[in-house]
Amino acid sequence: MRKGLYIGSFDCFHNGHLDVLKQALPFFDEILVVIGNNPMKKRRFTVGSSKQYIEKCISECFNKEDAKKITVDYTDDLAVVYAKNNGCSHIIRGIRNSFDYAYEKNIFVSSQVIDMDINYVYFLTNLPHISSTMINELMERDMVDVLLKDFLPCKFNCLMSQEYYDTVIRPSVWGESDDL
Repeated sequence: MRKGLYIGSFDCFHNGHLDVLKQALPFFDEILVVIGNNPMKKRRFTVGSSKQYIEKCISECFNKEDAKKITVDYTDDLAVVYAKNNGCSHIIRGIRNSFDYAYEKNIFVSSQVIDMDINYVYFLTNLPHISSTMINELMERDMVDVLLKDFLPCKFNCLMSQEYYDTVIRPSVWGESDDL
């Protein structure tokens, strides 16, 4: 059985991520989509709401048979450690451009020091213009129509939308802070 790990911060999961997942699915019997904790990044959404959103996207964007092959999880571990501990033979990565390639090459070399038995497989996204940074910028400008039309695989659930409004939009508009 070939098991793949598709790991990222997925903050938030978008059409570029979905594109990579759709490309990878035919090559694996099972794929673990894992929200990885990156201490270098500040999350906009909680892991719980991100997990719910990804599961919703999978149920809406894949047929039932394919959706059963995908499981969503969370980890604080390095990707290569999580892969080894969960029986994944491959780590799935998406590449948008040459900058992503250079970054991913460094990750691969570092991971090989930890475990040479874990393979990496790279998929070129058909949507190189989509990034979490771009989505966050559009969200901050309240461009929801653009997001739903071109960037996000399914509508945010109410919890995620309210969470984003409460933690990002309202404080930036009203100058509020959790420190007050």
